[in-house]
Amino acid sequence: MKLLNIIGFAAAVLSCVPFVGAQEASDKAKVRAYVHLPKQKSPTLLELETASGKNKFRFVVPRSGGQQMEATVGSCSLFLIQTPADLAEGMNEYREGDLTACRKRMANCRKKYEHYMGLPGNPAAIAALYELKAAVRQMDWAAAAALAGSFPADDPTMSDYDKATARVAAMMGGIAQNGGDLAAVEALLADKELLKSVNAEVYGWLCYAKARALEAKVPADQIKGGLSGDAAKTASQAVDAYCQCVVSHHSIATELPKDALRRALPMLWAMPGVKEYSKRVHTPVDAKGWNGAPADFRDAVAMAQLMKTVYDPDTKNELVDSLARLHYNTAKDRKKDKKADAPAKK
Repeated sequence: MKLLNIIGFAAAVLSCVPFVGAQEASDKAKVRAYVHLPKQKSPTLLELETASGKNKFRFVVPRSGGQQMEATVGSCSLFLIQTPADLAEGMNEYREGDLTACRKRMANCRKKYEHYMGLPGNPAAIAALYELKAAVRQMDWAAAAALAGSFPADDPTMSDYDKATARVAAMMGGIAQNGGDLAAVEALLADKELLKSVNAEVYGWLCYAKARALEAKVPADQIKGGLSGDAAKTASQAVDAYCQCVVSHHSIATELPKDALRRALPMLWAMPGVKEYSKRVHTPVDAKGWNGAPADFRDAVAMAQLMKTVYDPDTKNELVDSLARLHYNTAKDRKKDKKADAPAKK
């Protein structure tokens, strides 16, 4: 790709006009973009100065002497901003789970590149999305609500998924107060257009929020002592929603699933008959003891085993350890059944 010299370039971009006063030095962070301007045969690497109103941007051709020009995004057949190094580092920190570092870096990027807001693919809007998602994964609900409230939803970089993410995050901010608003969560879960836009992770956020709101309605003393009646029914619904959160986050992120399992397990342990059966069953548990156990007991043991082996192997939790020891692997029974069903050799 060849860059036009300044004389040829000025002749080519007839739809672009020089920006008066552009020779003044700027201390704003700069990014570059590959842009296919009108009247040009191929894209050109430009240094972007700033967004200048809806659909407009100011730019300089590198090594052209510094004169700024102005064009509209809509007139360009290609407009691709290069990802700044600090934004790329923040995205890597997010993927690696270093969420504190990610939030700090993305907050800096959001402010550093805010003069590009309004341009497609601008780094400030991308940083705002990652900063918001990191706050949710850290379960910093106050920050998530504040960031969602200032989210650049009208920026062209924001997709329907991004906007839906912000809506869900704003609702999750209420979790900090009394577990959240169950009606608000159910309204989002009933919004078919929103559900079309979200991915599995954000759907998992909704499941987690619903579970927290349901859990808040269960008396704490019954979770410690024993559940019955309506409390047991509500707790069961909360456990189901927590499990949906875990499934939705599979291979994506572990923070909310870990917390979901930690919250669900005590409610399962408090279900009618679970504690009583744990005192009667012989260890190690055999097929008869496992198959004769209440469903909630088997679910609690399986959940503890899942925490120990997959989601939180380093956990120091007496309930998790005691229940995991009661796990029975039914796979060996399936192997026996297959052998029994196999046709005899002649």
